[in-house]
Amino acid sequence: MESSNHPVCDLGAFRCPDATIHMRRALHEFAQNGTACFSLVSIEPSLPRSIEAILSQGDLHLQLESTDTRPITDEDREQWAAHFDEEDHEDCTQIRVFHFKSTATKNSGTTEF
Repeated sequence: MESSNHPVCDLGAFRCPDATIHMRRALHEFAQNGTACFSLVSIEPSLPRSIEAILSQGDLHLQLESTDTRPITDEDREQWAAHFDEEDHEDCTQIRVFHFKSTATKNSGTTEF
């Protein structure tokens, strides 16, 4: 999924530990690609803590700019039905959208990490 302005990684109804594994992969991929900004979408309630932990290491040169939340809709649940069991998301009520930006410096067109 990609918005008109930047890439978006939607984790669907993945829960921990899968949500954390996919989040780590996405953060590393976006950092390595030199993407200026991107968003990550998840229902996993523990993800903010996991994001804080990985960003605190400082090696990804990423910053969490903001987090938006919205209620999970019937349409969301219908989209997940083909790929996830209802038990994966039945106890969740909101979707979080985490907005990141790169803090890597650029010199002569090359991103330094």
